[in-house]
Formats: sequence, structure tokens, C-alpha cells
Amino acid sequence: MSARVERPVAENGATLQNSESTGAAASASRRKVRVAHLISHPVQYLVPIYREISKSPDVDLTVYFYSDTSIGKHFDAAFGREFEWSTPLLGGYKYRFLPSSKGKPTGRRFEWPNWDVLADVVRQHYDVIWINSYMGTNAWLTRVAAFFLGIPVFFRDDTNFLTPRPRWKRFLKSVFLRTFLRGAWAFYVGEESLRYWKFYGIPSRRLFFSPHCVDNDFWSSKACELAPRRREIRHSYGIDDDSPVILFCGKFIPKKQPLMLLSAFAKVRKKLPCWLMLVGDGALRAELERKISESGIDNAILPGFLNQDELPFAYTAADIFVLPSGFNETWGLVVNEAMNFSLPIVVSDQVGCGKDLVKEGLNGFTFDHADEAQLVDRLMQLVQNAAMREEFGKNSVALVADYTVENCAKGIVQAGRAASVGSA
Repeated sequence: MSARVERPVAENGATLQNSESTGAAASASRRKVRVAHLISHPVQYLVPIYREISKSPDVDLTVYFYSDTSIGKHFDAAFGREFEWSTPLLGGYKYRFLPSSKGKPTGRRFEWPNWDVLADVVRQHYDVIWINSYMGTNAWLTRVAAFFLGIPVFFRDDTNFLTPRPRWKRFLKSVFLRTFLRGAWAFYVGEESLRYWKFYGIPSRRLFFSPHCVDNDFWSSKACELAPRRREIRHSYGIDDDSPVILFCGKFIPKKQPLMLLSAFAKVRKKLPCWLMLVGDGALRAELERKISESGIDNAILPGFLNQDELPFAYTAADIFVLPSGFNETWGLVVNEAMNFSLPIVVSDQVGCGKDLVKEGLNGFTFDHADEAQLVDRLMQLVQNAAMREEFGKNSVALVADYTVENCAKGIVQAGRAASVGSA
């Protein structure tokens, strides 16, 4: 049992094998394809993918970072706190921090370009350039330079159409993107991503499946390791009975809708024994605490921000995972993590991974992001039915099995080889 989406890899493979330039194909098979990857900063979810690609005999990957601020202790505005990632972000792959990256803020679309990065990428004459997102001045300048130099460019982005946009904005974006992406290649991370790239004019022969993933080996091994300690772990969070635990992991910000989840939980809690664990931090924390106190909501726990090495304990303690986002949740990698712990999943219709990882009535449920009553109904079904939770959890493990670091890296390697011989 596994989630399937359209994957035009076979078509791409055939194009590569039947390329008119057989000499170029033979040459590509004798040497590694040199790929430059440009991204804002080291991201914990992408590092395992870089390391996997670096094992390939077909690709020579170099990662260029625009900023070094995620290395070591740094302040995250959305979490509202300073922290350091517990997993190493460097090592096992080639990377470059040029002078412009030192201390540069991230997350700005109209930022001052990293001119030294652009110059070095041009100077090195890479076979393929992979840009993590098409947004931002660095991406735009690199795309223009690559166009004039005849270097194939790939984009990997999980943007989708789930959150409505004004018609005028969508029209202007369509005009810009169809021009900007002409001749480009792209990786799609799931069904919504595939629909997005096709809408903006990238043909199937230049689309490769590179699934959004987490390091399943790490998370599943933690699930097995911690399972015998489940009762002890639950007690460490103050959970003193066997009632089901509903878990949320993320930033306490409006788009994630933790306040809606708290309100829905309060309604479920009045009818059925259960717990709510809200893992994370952010601007809404004080309001969450106030509502819990003023409304007298029992069994709601806020353990705070948990790092990568601490999250497995929360997943082990849980029985149901919920991501109730209201807008702009382009994927939701916490869902991948939770599925490795055999958890049933509940997501809103604004969560990008919904079509790929949440199969209605098989491993979870979806609900209208603006309809709290629907969320209450979905939670009630799972809280009161232990057999359903167990079956859904098993199906979650099977469904997430295709969304691996290996499959993600495989798509990128295949695309790099295809683009380098001009198979488009």
C-alpha cells in the first residue's frame, strides 16, 4: 500500500536514451554531471538529501548558501526564540559560504544579491544549476545569467494553488512565471506541486519527481527504539492515564491555527477523555496559555520548543497527529515525521501534502480549514476508536515509505543527467 502520483520519469528516461546526441550521452556517462545548488541557508530537512546525492557516481554536487545564520545559535522570529539545531547541518557534501553570506538575514524576497555567489557559479561553468526557489533576486539573476550562458536550470519548490489569490495577482504572476520558466526544468514534490508547474508551462519531459521527505531511517529507528518506553515518556509529560493524545508540532503563528485546534480539543474533551500536546513556540503562546487558564481546559500540555533529537519523544507519546493550517502550508514535513511513528493524521484542506500522504478513511482525515465543527468530528472519530487509530497508523507507515531521501535524491540525479545532455 503506497501513495502514488504521476511520475514522468520513464518518459524522461526514454528521452535520455533516445537522444539524438548519443556522443553527448556517452560522454555524460563517463564523467560526473557538475551541479550547483543555490539556497538561502542550511536547512535540516535538505541536508540528508545533499549527502545522498553526493554518494552518486553520476553527480558532482556543490551547494552554495546565501546565508550562514542557521549555523550555530540563531534567533528564529516565528518561534520567537534563539536555538541551535541538534543535528549537524554541514559535512558529507560539498558546500560554499562566500563572504556575502556571513550574517546575512534570510527570508527576504527583495534582498541585496549575493554577487560573489553568482560570479562563482558563472565562473565554474557548471553543467546544471539547481535553484531551491524561483523567488528572490538571487534566483532571478541566476536564471537570467544561466539563460544567456545556455546552462540548464532546475527549480524545486512546493508552492501550490491551495490558498486562493486575487485574480489580478494570479494573472500578473502567470504572465511573469510563464516567461521566466520558459525552457526551465523543475522537480515536483507531490500532486499539488506537479499541477502548479504544469500550469505555468513546464512540460512533462522536463518534470522529475523528487518527493518531499524526511530522513525516514532516522525517524523510524527512533520509533522502534522508544516504543518500549511509551508509558514512561507519557508520564514525563504529565500524562497520567491511557487516554489518546492529540499532537500538534509547529510554530504558534496564525497560519498554523493552534487556537482553533485548542478550541476543537476542548469540545472533544467534554465528551471523551483525551489529551492535547501543543509542541512549539511563537507569538500565540501567551494567548494559548490564557485560553487554557481562563476556560479551564484540562489535559492541554505546552512542552515548548523541541529540537530534532527531542521530537521523537513527543511522537512516541502521541496517538493522533493534527496539522490544522489555514493558509500557505505548502507541504508540512511534520506529517512525514509523524507517519513514521504509526500515527493517524488529520490535516486541513490547506496542507500541501494532503493529497499525497493523507488518504481519507485509510490513514486519516481532512477537514475544511475554516470549519471547526468538521475538525471536532474527525477528532471524535479517532479518539473514540482505538482499532481505527491502530489501522490508520499502520497505513501511515506504508504510505510514507515512498517519500524517502533516496527517492528524492534519485529524481535529482536523473534530472541532472537528462538536462546535461540536452534531452529537452
